[in-house]
Amino acid sequence: MNTECQQSQTNQPQAPCVGLVVVTHNLKEILRETLESIQHLNYPNLKVAIVDNASKDGTPEMIQADFSDFHLIYNEIGKGFARAINQGADLLSQKYNCDYFFLNSNDITFDPDIVQHYVDKMESDSSIGILGAKVYFANPSDHIWHAGAHMSPWNGHCGHIGIGKQDHGQFDRELECDYVTGCGYFVRGDFFRKAGYLEEKLVFYFEDADLCYRAREAGYRVLYYPKAILWHKTSTTLAKNRPTQLRYATRNALYLLKKRRAGFYPFTLFLFILLTLPLKSLAFIALGQWNNPKGLWQGLLDWRNNRYGMIHD
Repeated sequence: MNTECQQSQTNQPQAPCVGLVVVTHNLKEILRETLESIQHLNYPNLKVAIVDNASKDGTPEMIQADFSDFHLIYNEIGKGFARAINQGADLLSQKYNCDYFFLNSNDITFDPDIVQHYVDKMESDSSIGILGAKVYFANPSDHIWHAGAHMSPWNGHCGHIGIGKQDHGQFDRELECDYVTGCGYFVRGDFFRKAGYLEEKLVFYFEDADLCYRAREAGYRVLYYPKAILWHKTSTTLAKNRPTQLRYATRNALYLLKKRRAGFYPFTLFLFILLTLPLKSLAFIALGQWNNPKGLWQGLLDWRNNRYGMIHD
């Protein structure tokens, strides 16, 4: 796994170099399952970087003791998901000049052939900039969490295609879509470097969609690829703090709508503010979730006042 990304001494070309980045924070045992799954990937030229955002639960020590073949970056202060991904990608790019990047959270397990499937697809079609996986819930493991993602051009509402549905093969067709989730997506290396990696000021949420929109602006396609399969343990990190999650998501959705002129801009942006946010607020109030509307409107104010970066409650 640690051979250099170059031709072998027999002058036979090696497989393209893939840089796999995992971001983690205080989920030692869940991360262990992810790293063990990485060890079982069937791909000969894989480089791995783990970026730890200030874990205090023994995660760095576990990585050093049990996964010493992987590169470890430890941030004493949490820097957010986007910045951490960029740290890992930059390290691997500097060391190995990776052909592709495989970007991941710390709460997933993989089909052993996922990297080979991704590489084969990318190598067969130079028009593809980003590929997204068929992502199942960890439990129940045959129910879809992501089969591509869609943004309504009318009201800006975003969502995963197929979420919650049992898979009977109905999601086995490739699909060009608005964006793919940042949980296990595969990015062409040259594009990723030229794009300057992820937009760090978004921190969490919609940094994946923003990259997908930038890929299309650069002339690449964004594709859901169902041969690439993984399983995701949902709601393990920021999602537990729903108001803060909504604040990030609202602020960053508005950024995307305006910056990338998504949907029927500016109509979609105005409708998101005047219709989507009020309706979401009323739905939360009807469910007795009184703190959640606060997150929505704080996100709107952050966007209006150009406040980005980490949110410190």
